[in-house]
Amino acid sequence: MRKITVRKIIALIILPVVAFGFLNIPVAHALLYGDVNNDGTVNIQDVVLVMQHTLSMERLADKQKLYADVNNDGIINILDVSLILQKALGLVEDFSGLPQPEAGLIKDFIVADGVAPGKKLVVVILTVSDQQSYRVYVGGEALVYSAAVAGFSGEVAEENAQQSKVVVLKR
Repeated sequence: MRKITVRKIIALIILPVVAFGFLNIPVAHALLYGDVNNDGTVNIQDVVLVMQHTLSMERLADKQKLYADVNNDGIINILDVSLILQKALGLVEDFSGLPQPEAGLIKDFIVADGVAPGKKLVVVILTVSDQQSYRVYVGGEALVYSAAVAGFSGEVAEENAQQSKVVVLKR
């Protein structure tokens, strides 16, 4: 009787897998800010994607937008391109020093017809007493604080008039 060792069993399993290339299965990477194409690293490809988006040459998917807005201001613009480029070149370690969105601060979210076609009037009232210490964005558009409504208001594109698209940042 032949003795089968653990080494032989492993070789019998791994050899066919390697020989037929089955180890070339894509691996999901942990998503990180700036890694817009989700290849596991922040590089020039991410810079190009965000630049094309800011110039309206290409449109990023919603998931890509989340990782392209590295400064968390609710707007993907040249500042994000610059920060991602700095990360790709190794000039910055990460984006941890940037403001992070505040969660659970929305008391009321009101939507009404806007004045301009395709726009909605949005009012966001926060749960905090010092609302002027915050910035509010809806779908990337900044709202303005108004003492008259005791909250933030502004017109946004109709498709962005959703509470899920609100970003609140501490000043």
